[in-house]
Amino acid sequence: MTADYIGSVVCSDGNVYRAKTAVPSGKTAVGILGKVTATGHGLILALQDATKQNWPTINGWTSVTTYAGTTLKLLPNNAARGANLTSYTMLGETAVSDWAVAQKSDYEAIFTNLGSTTGNSNGMTYDGNVNAYITTGVGGTAISGPGYYWSATEFDGNRAWHFGSDYWFDNLKILSDSVRPVLAF
Repeated sequence: MTADYIGSVVCSDGNVYRAKTAVPSGKTAVGILGKVTATGHGLILALQDATKQNWPTINGWTSVTTYAGTTLKLLPNNAARGANLTSYTMLGETAVSDWAVAQKSDYEAIFTNLGSTTGNSNGMTYDGNVNAYITTGVGGTAISGPGYYWSATEFDGNRAWHFGSDYWFDNLKILSDSVRPVLAF
């Protein structure tokens, strides 16, 4: 996969469709390709939130193949993922993970690649451009503010980074936050 596929729609049949604002006829979109590395690996951002949960509920998992050496946090079961997310074993010809939580830097890259113009020294994350990409045509649910979403990045032993509509903030791992899952391939 190459970077020019960024923004493409991923459907429940496990295939990537290059249409960026419409779901192909007869297909159900479940994600948007948000990051591709130089080695052709990438991350797909889910179009829906998973169930809110605390950080320790997300089990540790190291990504498939050599996806940029990134450590993701696997969402543990269907209840945590939510009924609106489909579990994958294949993305076309490429084996992929199950739904997971990405690192802080991965979410930042995904948002920038999907059109966010808010990334700056103040730690802002996504903006209306990203939510328009998610909701227009492909029918996803917007990332909601002022709620917060977990990343897989720890701040310290008791806290982890989460993002909101205005900035990144560290939060106690025992508190419940939203989750916007990704698939790695």
